[in-house]
Amino acid sequence: MSIHVARTVTVAPTGRRPGTAAVQVNLLGGLHVRVGTTVLGPRQLGGVKPRHLLIALAVARGVPVSKEALVSILWGDDRPTAATATLESYVCVLRKHLQVPGAPRQGTIMTRAGCYSLDLDQVDLDVATLARDVGRVLHPSVRPEVALPLLRRTLAVARTPLLPDEASALWLDAARAEHERMTSEWLVAAAEKVVDLAPGDATRWARQAIEADPLDEGAWYAYLHSKDVSGHHAEGLRAYARCRRVFADELGCAPGPRLQEMYGRLLGGPDTGDSELEGLIDAVVRLHRVSRGGFAVGDVPDSGPDSGTGRRGPAADEARRTLAALVRCASSAPSRPIRSASA
Repeated sequence: MSIHVARTVTVAPTGRRPGTAAVQVNLLGGLHVRVGTTVLGPRQLGGVKPRHLLIALAVARGVPVSKEALVSILWGDDRPTAATATLESYVCVLRKHLQVPGAPRQGTIMTRAGCYSLDLDQVDLDVATLARDVGRVLHPSVRPEVALPLLRRTLAVARTPLLPDEASALWLDAARAEHERMTSEWLVAAAEKVVDLAPGDATRWARQAIEADPLDEGAWYAYLHSKDVSGHHAEGLRAYARCRRVFADELGCAPGPRLQEMYGRLLGGPDTGDSELEGLIDAVVRLHRVSRGGFAVGDVPDSGPDSGTGRRGPAADEARRTLAALVRCASSAPSRPIRSASA
């Protein structure tokens, strides 16, 4: 049984600053609950079932969850006869332990038409705060130079695993997958936002998104874009070759038009420091032109193929040797994975 979590997370304003609620629930890195100055452990939460109930409500981020869904989460197909009544007793246990003096009687867990939800007006929930903070920083009105330090901090938090100490379960695995999907989207959006200002950060964030999902075209585009901006065109072309192989092996298709356009930019835009790529492109151009009876820039017209002997001129021979040497070098060099620190 899975819990519905909106693909685009929005957090309604609460009228208070994040971090000021008396109750704090953290899911990133493991479940941590604090009420006032007291940290609650598994015993204070009432045991395994109440703890899982709290987690289920927390991963829903304030969205009401039906009693039927919660019963399925807690017991699956082995639900007891009085499962709903037992669920209600667990809610009472949690409300008691999460009660803050002066708070409403039903406490941090609200009842709504056969559903329960965590009251985010009374609870600081780390995943909800994170989604709100990243959304604000990625807004188009925020300048890249202002966003960069904030993105470095928030994205480092976002990459913290969700509830790594909890055993695998379908509903919990779905929540983890959703967190990873959202984090990848943030990484790609952040890479594109700061690529002109900090291509190194853009490269790192795009690479992390590719590691999470090698079939994410947006992540590949952000990675290649960062290589184009930084002038590392040969590295970008090697990455595109890896992308093309992955797409061919896994999807049976080529990268989309946007990636192909970026590939063309990488082919046509090497800077003077990318001598390996310049030599390779120049060699291919020379071979192509000479093979068609023309001549390359810098060659004299009579250096092309001799129509009487079939022999090639010195420009073609030099180009052929250059291309062969580069191909031998490329084939003998160990492949560098996308996660390489030098990428």
